[in-house]
Amino acid sequence: MNKKNILDTSIEFIKGVGPSRAKLFKEELEITNYDDLINFFPFRYVDRSKFYKIKDLPDLQTDVQIIGRVIKKTSVNTKFNKRLTLTFQDDTGQIELIWFRGYNWIEDSIDKNKDYVVFGKLNWYKNKISITHPEIKLKSTFDRNVPRRLHGIYSSTEKLTASGITQRYFIKIIYELLQSTNGKIRENLPEYIRKKYSLIDRQSAFINIHLPESNDKLKKAINRLKFEELFLNQLGFLLSKTDRLEKIDGFKFDVVGDNFNKFYHNSLPFELTGDQKKVIKEIRKDFNSGNSSLDSNAMRVVEALKYPNVIFRSSLIEQNDDRVYLEGVLEFHGIKQNLKVEGKIESLEDQIKINMDFIIKLSDFEIKRPSLLFRKVEDEILVEINLNFDPA
Repeated sequence: MNKKNILDTSIEFIKGVGPSRAKLFKEELEITNYDDLINFFPFRYVDRSKFYKIKDLPDLQTDVQIIGRVIKKTSVNTKFNKRLTLTFQDDTGQIELIWFRGYNWIEDSIDKNKDYVVFGKLNWYKNKISITHPEIKLKSTFDRNVPRRLHGIYSSTEKLTASGITQRYFIKIIYELLQSTNGKIRENLPEYIRKKYSLIDRQSAFINIHLPESNDKLKKAINRLKFEELFLNQLGFLLSKTDRLEKIDGFKFDVVGDNFNKFYHNSLPFELTGDQKKVIKEIRKDFNSGNSSLDSNAMRVVEALKYPNVIFRSSLIEQNDDRVYLEGVLEFHGIKQNLKVEGKIESLEDQIKINMDFIIKLSDFEIKRPSLLFRKVEDEILVEINLNFDPA
């Protein structure tokens, strides 16, 4: 019997999560199990080993960390204005810390005679500086419990934040997750591949993508996880291609067949020129790049077996000096979209060239964008058309 993969475990069993917050994670971020959470990577990092003096704070809306003391508490509790303001001071200046909700425990627990570490995003207004809803810890607690390392910042939602799922909470449950999975995450790359490409093991990669001990270890973690994604994607493409070749004959264009010849001989009222025939050959050549993996992936993305034809029907063609303008309908992936194209005509001694390009959006043609290196490819695609004609 196969042993259950620990990454299939529901996140509700992580210390500090439970059924209610697990439901929130599913609704807001589509995170349901350990595997989803451990692959929910930070989108940026802040250096928690760096401390600022208040007089040296940057004139930016950026995350900072300060050591100092609370010298004043101001609480406002009216019907339309409820907030707590702490005046925080170090040996170089003062800054205001402001809370608009959940501040009762802060007001009761803050001691004016002790050193604190404050972390949060700066706000500047009329040369006055403040931090709203900062993280505040006793310096003694910070030194004991918060490692001096880079901290990841995770994507979140207003609903999660309002429910107490803050960045601090994210780091806490990620830490609990990494502790509970330590030594239990299965390696999926052979040792000889890791050695050949100088890759760290999978367990270390997950630890250092979430809680990196240094920039160097973070870089190695990113390198390992990018390689893994590309490797598994290519493996999946090859398996899919092999399976498809075994089960589906597909469309083959090895030679120009009867359908091709009947169309041009019986449906066109004119003879193709040499350049027009050359263009047809180039189009057929474009559907075979010589890279079988690339061709297979591209054909899969655009569902070429289901939608084998790309058709442009022009309704207007105009020329103005060296510019040519086309309007019409482009049919691609079974979807029709109006299209306007502008091109340039270049007259040479031995031929005429027409060059044009235009941008289409995959989403306009209901084509799902594939992912690469943690991100989806760009929605906009540049299409270039180059036509060469020999003058009569």
